[in-house]
Amino acid sequence: MKNSLIASKTQYVLKMKKHELIWLNSKISKSGDDFIQTGEKFVAIPADVENSLNFVLKPYDQDPGWFFTQIENSCSKSPWAFFCLDEEYPIAGHFTVNNQKDSGLFFSPYSKHLNPIPKNFVPNVGVIIVQKKSGLEMVKDRSPLFEIIWDSLKDCNSANPWLVISDPLPKPWLALILPEDNELWLSNRQ
Repeated sequence: MKNSLIASKTQYVLKMKKHELIWLNSKISKSGDDFIQTGEKFVAIPADVENSLNFVLKPYDQDPGWFFTQIENSCSKSPWAFFCLDEEYPIAGHFTVNNQKDSGLFFSPYSKHLNPIPKNFVPNVGVIIVQKKSGLEMVKDRSPLFEIIWDSLKDCNSANPWLVISDPLPKPWLALILPEDNELWLSNRQ
């Protein structure tokens, strides 16, 4: 089984789309006064990238610019990379168990948050947010998922933000982890 996962991963990495992002700082002027920075950032997404993201985000009723701006503005530091899965996957337990607290890796579903959140709610994973390249390198050997993310971004400049739009996750790997994922999340959530 391990060889088929490696073959799937290799094919998977070769098809991924990687894009450099540009963040714009928001400034306002009242009554013609000097512009003052608001502290908010907005992402500038090229049209071809936005078309690809629309394909991923449309089923969740999300706009690419708004979605990434919300994530950016909720982070204390601008993320180095966003690894966008082709759809949401129920892999939150796997992500949590294989991640390290100090790695700076987080995830967000594409779907809008439930309010209130039910007691035993298990979120899906849509986008993996990478705060810093060194954090991703720290966990790359802990999971095939993190290894795939690392392989797609390892040659990227750590000073510039990146966005990767992935192909579907390998089905043989998903078949191995999905049966226990909800239990992993519920027993390891923080």
